[in-house]
Amino acid sequence: MRRVSTLWLSAVLLIGAAALLPAWADEKTSEGEAEALRVLNEAFGKDGVQRDQIAAIRAAQKTNTATVSKAIGKHAVHSKNEAVLTEAVKALGRMPNPESVASLNHAYKAHASIKRNEKFFITLLTAIGRLGDPSSVPILIDHPFKNSTFATGRARIYGLGNIRDKSAVEALIKGTQMAGNNPPRSWRQMGDKRFLPEFELALTILTGEEYRRDLDAWRLWWRKNKKTFKVSPTRPEITEAMRKTWDEYWNEPYYDI
Repeated sequence: MRRVSTLWLSAVLLIGAAALLPAWADEKTSEGEAEALRVLNEAFGKDGVQRDQIAAIRAAQKTNTATVSKAIGKHAVHSKNEAVLTEAVKALGRMPNPESVASLNHAYKAHASIKRNEKFFITLLTAIGRLGDPSSVPILIDHPFKNSTFATGRARIYGLGNIRDKSAVEALIKGTQMAGNNPPRSWRQMGDKRFLPEFELALTILTGEEYRRDLDAWRLWWRKNKKTFKVSPTRPEITEAMRKTWDEYWNEPYYDI
């Protein structure tokens, strides 16, 4: 029992120490990286328990380095403990670096059964989308509306809307065709049948164009402009209602980038 308490305390102290690091800390500047790796290795050792593992992940997240992300992915993404796996996914989704992207993309491919657990699946899709990496586009457009719910469909659309890359626009246009006019019955009480508000918001944010909920108009615009269109690195001005929807979904300010 003393070992568990000591490890948990180490994780708590690590969180406090990491909080003192500058926001731009990376592998070269983060003094807490070695300690984060030590706590993770110990927590996920032979006698590791859930409480220590979750505490170690939360502490390690504060260092936000690719090396630590890789360690979280190695230790936790393959965990059979749903609480630990969920904590790892949430942490990686807030650690923007290539190793986090790789670990989350791998989790999607490796855990075939996750689609049957809607709550966790939404958590994973949201984390993938939050990182905004173009390599995740094929995952977010992977049979997006097959055997899914409204919530998972929305997570895919908003995730694509957060990836400021031309491939995400193309995926969204393709998605408007995949959604079709006859969605599963489970969606019908959950807003528009074809995700019109969601597609409108995501496409507007990526392109700055305003075709509202006219999917035919969006498709026509794309056919005319896809060869020359480039996604701006900054988000465009949008209506207050749109911004509020986006802020509430991601729980972070729209104009942060």
